[in-house]
Amino acid sequence: MQYAQYPYMNHIAVQLDAAINPGNSGGPILFKNKIVGIAFQVFKEGEGLGYMIHTDIIKHFLSEVKSGEIKGFGSLCIAYQTLQSADARKFLKMEKHHSGVMIAETFANADSSLKEGDVILSVDGFKILNNGNVVAESGENVSFGVITDRKRLGDTVNLRLLRDGREIEANVELKSVMHKIAPHYYNKSPEYLLVGGFVFTKLSLSLLDEYRRVPDEMSVLFSKTNSDADEETIVLAQTLGDVSTEGYKGIGNLILKTVNGKKVKNLKELANMYDSQKEGFFIMESHNGIKIIVDIKNLKDSIPRIMKNYKISSERNL
Repeated sequence: MQYAQYPYMNHIAVQLDAAINPGNSGGPILFKNKIVGIAFQVFKEGEGLGYMIHTDIIKHFLSEVKSGEIKGFGSLCIAYQTLQSADARKFLKMEKHHSGVMIAETFANADSSLKEGDVILSVDGFKILNNGNVVAESGENVSFGVITDRKRLGDTVNLRLLRDGREIEANVELKSVMHKIAPHYYNKSPEYLLVGGFVFTKLSLSLLDEYRRVPDEMSVLFSKTNSDADEETIVLAQTLGDVSTEGYKGIGNLILKTVNGKKVKNLKELANMYDSQKEGFFIMESHNGIKIIVDIKNLKDSIPRIMKNYKISSERNL
């Protein structure tokens, strides 16, 4: 199921009929004096229903703690489609004994051995059903992602694939998916940069939580991934009122595309471009074509005034 704290990946969880209230998250679930899970979220549409983190996920975390390096979960870096349709299975040249899921999309950093249109028949010896589930050792029907979740980022899984009617085998490294929208911030302040009165930050789930209605151009990025680990989606979150921002009042919630015609990879690169320019116009263009054109000297001269007027302690947090 989808974990509320990180909606990009589904992980195994256990539904409870015991009430879970705010403050219970992180607490142990006991059965016969043994810890069998950790309380972590509720099902709002139901009554008295909650969820606990499965022991598989807890064991994964404990193994990372023991290693001294918390890497998180790896992924095949694909989007897949279930194959309950008999016509789809016929088109993919699947035999009666075949079942599995079709790779609908490979992300930028997916293993080169995986191709769109491949059918994944099994993972580490577990046969994948047409609904995307496998039968675990306990006899439970669970998503095949449960098998990959048992391994660490950088480990490999063995896949049995069907490509154009021919079965092949591939050992695939589990990698980190680089999303266009960064995860939630926990126990740290958000990164930001003042370019004069223009407040830039990277797009994150924490930022989206602040919106009453997520702008359409941002919501579509949930399904998009980056091709570079250093790449970030930079957002002009707000324009602060000042003489240096005259004419741009109210502009905000824009995704930055280029500065002076050059694509900007991340917030630190934007800071370097801003710091290194001594004269001329600093031209910031958004994805929807809006151009903000301001003399660089006016931007830099405005910083002390803006920080004082808006009680901002630092012009950046990178």
